[in-house]
Amino acid sequence: MNSNNQQSVLSQLGTLLFLVVLFTLLGQGLTFLLLKMGGMTVGPEMLENLEGSNQRQWIRLATAIGHIISFTLSSLLFLYLFHRSTYSKFLKSNVIPQNGLLWMCLILLIVAYPIVIKLSEWNMLLPLPDWAVNSSEHTEALLKGILQMDGISELLMSIFLVGITPAIGEELLYRGIVQNKFIKHTGNEHIGIFIASFLFSLNHLQLERLLPFMMLGLVLGYSYHYTKSFWVPVLLHFINNSFQVVALYGNQDMISELDLNNPPQLPIYGLILSIFATLAIIIYLKKKASASTYEQELTA
Repeated sequence: MNSNNQQSVLSQLGTLLFLVVLFTLLGQGLTFLLLKMGGMTVGPEMLENLEGSNQRQWIRLATAIGHIISFTLSSLLFLYLFHRSTYSKFLKSNVIPQNGLLWMCLILLIVAYPIVIKLSEWNMLLPLPDWAVNSSEHTEALLKGILQMDGISELLMSIFLVGITPAIGEELLYRGIVQNKFIKHTGNEHIGIFIASFLFSLNHLQLERLLPFMMLGLVLGYSYHYTKSFWVPVLLHFINNSFQVVALYGNQDMISELDLNNPPQLPIYGLILSIFATLAIIIYLKKKASASTYEQELTA
């Protein structure tokens, strides 16, 4: 890539950063106002003073609206500014993946989970500042409040907040825009996917889970890059998050015992098998992607 193109990509990324910060402030401000309108005291004690499912639903709605503004609207405005007439081609949102590749990506998500668990265990061994620990504890308390569900309506709203909203907004931003732009800027797919996964992990503001979130980001990133379909990481993200919501809905007693900072212990052989299986599937996806590109060149 020549220097002019590199400068153009960096300029666009700078604009993207400005839009995300601006819309995040707007989203958080609107969330704050909605919670106030719902009669809730905004702060760490908010979850302790909830009065039934109506207030839990209001928190879910306010949080979802803030997330949509922060991620989805900022990403859509960026696409309008820089890819107005080519957004579907840029995002690859006009591509329906082959069933075989989609199933392989679902298997990839499953076989990579032991790595995620082990990284969670190792992440907990890293020394972290007090503010990071306090932030993680607040996030865990918020999740417990949100995932306390009484009835189908609360389950559906939780799936909307935890499953649908981030699956669209975060994938638009981190895979659809950031990953594509950094791959173009660096000329290296692995560097671009790594950077997007790191930023995706940082976005969760939980340093105690930085490594496992990053691993999930890598799974989403490689699935997107090699299937060439935006809807693959969206679906994987939705399944990953929604499955956990449904599991907790089926066993509400698990919520009080939920401890994000104490992941289950994983034997080393489980980790080794997971690494080999994960790498094998990624290599398979890459070969299928290369073969598909070659076939397109022959028929062009």
